Amino acid sequence: MRRKAITPSTIHRPFGSYNHAILVDGPPRTLHMSGQVGMAADGTVPETVEAQTELVFANIQAILDEAGMERRHIVKLTTYLTDPDFRALYMPVRNGWIAEPWPASTLVTVKALGEPRFLIEIEALAVGDA
Repeated sequence: MRRKAITPSTIHRPFGSYNHAILVDGPPRTLHMSGQVGMAADGTVPETVEAQTELVFANIQAILDEAGMERRHIVKLTTYLTDPDFRALYMPVRNGWIAEPWPASTLVTVKALGEPRFLIEIEALAVGDA
């Protein structure tokens, strides 16, 4: 088994001792992604949950691209929102991004994330074709 760190140059650098994702060469290839937040590569954070959600999925897409994977390889999403009312704003963006077969999914409302500017965080797991 080989492990490769995936941290695309188009998204922000990790805040600490972690990688944005770890690709495990199998078979099958498995990509474990750290929670992605709505932060751009230049460190800016949009103010709305919709804009942060778009950026989160753009960051996940960048990780998939660098790992040579596609949206259809996502098998699990875990989403953390800081306000239950954000669900109605998050779901249309999510549903427009995910691909069939639909991934397993968990949505959790939390009091806060690692930094007060973050309104959403999403972890993802992707498994490539065997």
